[in-house]
Amino acid sequence: MNRSRKKFLSTLLSLLLVLPMLATVFAFALTAAGQENDLQVTLAWLVPVGGTGSTHERTNNNKVLNFTPGNNSTANTTLRVTLAPAAMKTFQPGEVEFRVPIDVYFTRAGAATGSYTLDVPTAPKAGEIFHYTYDAVNRELVFTNDESFSTGHDYVFDISYTFVPSNVEDGYTNPNVAPRFRLKEGGAFPPTYTGVNPDKVTINT
Repeated sequence: MNRSRKKFLSTLLSLLLVLPMLATVFAFALTAAGQENDLQVTLAWLVPVGGTGSTHERTNNNKVLNFTPGNNSTANTTLRVTLAPAAMKTFQPGEVEFRVPIDVYFTRAGAATGSYTLDVPTAPKAGEIFHYTYDAVNRELVFTNDESFSTGHDYVFDISYTFVPSNVEDGYTNPNVAPRFRLKEGGAFPPTYTGVNPDKVTINT
């Protein structure tokens, strides 16, 4: 066998070994792109509550909140989340996993501070599309759909974060209030999550 033929066979063998790997990477890329297109996620800060004299400014379609509470007792900021299936898309029960961070505010020492409330059941409940559980390792609320969920039936819920303004540093900013999600493909969840364009909050005390 001459040298050029050996080189050709070696190149062909290398391609045969690499092609399955490329196909796997390409499949994951398609899944990620499809997931982002299949479920539209919108985040918006509602009007915050901080006592007499408090002021706020919401910009960028309410994705950025600059908030000055009127006192140092307690303050409340609420994040509205909207999940909207794409056109002609229906999710069957258990096909959507959506995660929201629990910790939005931190003390000067870097410890999480405050609490959260929301009107979503913590276990499957008749008539409710979603329920949520608590992931203590990743410090996230994990939402799973228990009923079918389709185009034209957006799911909207609010998460209220309550904190003591004096516990956070003046000018405190969290630029990465960022949920994430994944959707079942072929009966199984992919190993990676699709990120959501994050919201930002600044607190002046």
